[in-house]
Amino acid sequence: MTVLELPTVDTAAQAAVPAPRGRVLRRLARNPLAVGGFVVVLLAVVAAVFASVVAPYPYAQTDFAAALNPPSGAHWFGTDELGRDQFSRVVYGLRVSVTVGALAVALSMVVGVPFGLLAGFYRILDPLVSRLTDTLLAFPFLVLAVGLFAILEQSELGRTASIATPIIAIGVAQIPAVVGEAVLSFLGLGVKPPTPSLGVMLASAQPLFRDGPWMAVFPGVSIVLLTLALNLLGDGMRDALDPKESRR
Repeated sequence: MTVLELPTVDTAAQAAVPAPRGRVLRRLARNPLAVGGFVVVLLAVVAAVFASVVAPYPYAQTDFAAALNPPSGAHWFGTDELGRDQFSRVVYGLRVSVTVGALAVALSMVVGVPFGLLAGFYRILDPLVSRLTDTLLAFPFLVLAVGLFAILEQSELGRTASIATPIIAIGVAQIPAVVGEAVLSFLGLGVKPPTPSLGVMLASAQPLFRDGPWMAVFPGVSIVLLTLALNLLGDGMRDALDPKESRR
C-alpha cells in the first residue's frame, strides 16, 4: 500500500516571514521624511487636544502694557497689538485647524465613499456619479468654498455655529483642510474672532507687519510646517502601502 506523504511545513521559515503590518511599519520607519512628518503631526495634534494645558495664557487675555512686544521669555512668540500672547493663540489656532481639517475630511469620506461604492456596484450609476464629481472638480476650490460659505452663512446653522460653516464648505469642496481653513479665515470667511485661527492671525498681522513681523511669521511657519508634515507623512504611507513594494 502506497502511503501519501504530506508536505512538511517549515515553521521556522513561516516565522521568518514578517506580517504585512510589520512590513508596512518597517518600510515607513525607514523613511526619515515620513517619520519627521509623523512627529510634527503628532505634536500638532497633542498641542491641539491639550491646548488649555500647553498654552501659558488664555488666548483672549489682553495686556495693553505689553502690546507688540517681540519674542521673549515671557512671550515666546511675542504679543499682538492687544498684548495677547501669540504662542497661546497659535496653539489654539492649531486646535481650530486640526478640528476643521479632521471633520472636513470625515465629511468628504461620509459623502464620497458611499457614492463611490454605489458607482462601482451599480454600473448604471457610474456615469452620474462621475459627472457630479467632474462638476465639483471643475470649480476652483476658492470659488466653490466661498460660494458655499456665502450660502451657508445665511442659514440658521451659519448664524449659530461659526466653526460648522467652514467645515461644511471645505468638506464639500474636498480639499486638504489645513490650508483651506487658513485661506478662508484669511479672507474673513472662516472662524469668527475672538476665536483664534492661523488664517485670522495672518490677516490681523498684515497691516502691522513692519512693527510686529513675528505676528505673521509664527502663524505662517506653523501652517507651512503642518502642511509639509502632512504631505510627507501621506507620501510615506503611500509608498509603504504600495503593493509593488510588498514584493521586494
